Amino acid sequence: MTILTESPLLSPFNSAYSDQRPDFTASSIRSELEPFDPSQPTLCDRQVRAYRHHYGFDSLPDDTDYSIGMESIQQAQLVVQFFQSRSAMGTVVIVHGYTDHAGLYRSVIDYLLRLKWNVLIYDLPGHGLSLGDPLGIDDFKTYVTQLNHLLQTYRAIMGKRLVLLGQSTGAAIIMSQQIMPVMHLMQPLHIDQRILLAPLLRPTRFERIKKLYRLVGWFRRRYKRDFTDNSGDPEFLAFVRQRDPLQYMHFSMNWIRAMLKWVPLMEAQRGVEGAPLIIQGDEDVTVDWRHNLPLFEQIYPEAQTCLLQGGRHHLVNDALDIRKQVFVKIEECLAKLSSPHPIDRRSR
Repeated sequence: MTILTESPLLSPFNSAYSDQRPDFTASSIRSELEPFDPSQPTLCDRQVRAYRHHYGFDSLPDDTDYSIGMESIQQAQLVVQFFQSRSAMGTVVIVHGYTDHAGLYRSVIDYLLRLKWNVLIYDLPGHGLSLGDPLGIDDFKTYVTQLNHLLQTYRAIMGKRLVLLGQSTGAAIIMSQQIMPVMHLMQPLHIDQRILLAPLLRPTRFERIKKLYRLVGWFRRRYKRDFTDNSGDPEFLAFVRQRDPLQYMHFSMNWIRAMLKWVPLMEAQRGVEGAPLIIQGDEDVTVDWRHNLPLFEQIYPEAQTCLLQGGRHHLVNDALDIRKQVFVKIEECLAKLSSPHPIDRRSR
């Protein structure tokens, strides 16, 4: 039985939430932030309140505690947010996609909270509120190191169950965290489930991207970004293009180099343990899903794969009918993990 209700399914990008570009910037928000402490709700100052309103976070369930702060990981300064639900079953850690940031994930955060799951989400380096080379990375292993740090540091507060949910590049990071460990963990980390939405393996036009990088990658640091119709929700597309102050207008050649290095490493994997839920749309023109899905079946022989007719790339912000299907699949997956003894945050 699902809990689909109006609030998490309405597009958070209509004029009711964000009818114009706000006056906050990433730097102005960071100036208000303390070091991340998920055990204490954040008293939000003006800029953080403006951020929360612009992205619809002030419409989340009333029983949600909210923490936001800065986390230093090696040379990176990341902004992390934690949404706590009363008597939560555990925590879903969301890893967003390339060019995205946490503000674009309000609808799935809302839905997970109503399912009584906490949500931890952070902006990747050079994305959203986090510092770093805009949309750049030196190596995908850096992403894995950062995710491992957050999981290791804050595992105790996440509750009994731990689920990783990733969109596109976020899904690639989650797979890499399991397959290509790069950081010694002080204690074993058990992940109860992995949910991979439109996971990156090869992007579309992969061979063209390789040729382009060989031609210009050695002297160009940036490449102009073309916005694509990666969602069936016109309000989401208009918001990202016109009213999102946390978008960057150029891709980083460093990221493309790191991606090209990562792809053959992942494609060589076979027989990885676990049964992740893979959800993919058949109208996705961002990743080469026809090439990728057969390989995912070899990488994860026990994976549960769901191909959604009409689904585009940004599944958590797709058209309403697609979003409903995605959320139901996520809910069914999480229901299998539901503990008879939920974690009550008030007992800590």
